[in-house]
Amino acid sequence: MVVDSRVELNPLQERDLGNLCYFLNTFILRDMVLIVHGFPNDISALRFEWAWQNPDLSRRLSNAVAPRRPKETPFEYRFRVLSCMLRIGPWNRLGLIIRWLKQEYQRDFDTDLSPPLHMPIVFGPVQLEPKRNDSSEGNWTGSCQLCNAQFKNTGSLYDDVPIRCPASCISGSWHLMCIAEHMLASSESTANQNPSDLLPLIPLSGTCPACHSVDLFWPHLIHQWKMKCRVCSSS
Repeated sequence: MVVDSRVELNPLQERDLGNLCYFLNTFILRDMVLIVHGFPNDISALRFEWAWQNPDLSRRLSNAVAPRRPKETPFEYRFRVLSCMLRIGPWNRLGLIIRWLKQEYQRDFDTDLSPPLHMPIVFGPVQLEPKRNDSSEGNWTGSCQLCNAQFKNTGSLYDDVPIRCPASCISGSWHLMCIAEHMLASSESTANQNPSDLLPLIPLSGTCPACHSVDLFWPHLIHQWKMKCRVCSSS
């Protein structure tokens, strides 16, 4: 926007110009420095964004996040709200990725507000994954190690597409629901040792039931499974 300094503005025009400059500086001329991604679906992401923008109205955050401090900048306040959200359920069990787009603005999380260990902190723009056109990847054989049922072309992705051990162990192939129930059972046995812990509805982590040497992380398993489902649907 260019303003001709030779033109004399009346008070009303000066007020409108000031409002426009404030709007541009406040809402438009801003750099996006940090994003959080890896949500299971769009609804979950929108709910997270709404709670972040309205912590005083959120039932989960209204008592967990202190109001903005007198000398706290808007960026510092929003970063503190985000830090609290990443440690509160249900978000603390999601496979989220904390990504700094502008590394010059990067700052460390407070010790008492550090994100869960399973949430990585990365830098740089998001890299798009290349599309896979290999139709042979859509043909899976073998059986589920947990229920012994064969993987067949029944038309149901839950029955046809296996989840595999990240280490590619020989018997590490399971149906989606089978490995979910196995990981939940492991979580339940751990929760029984701490009666105060609520039983989760969605698994988070566990150990490969085939090789017993690889840690399974549910968000990563689901991500790989969805990629296989896309290949299966396009083949």
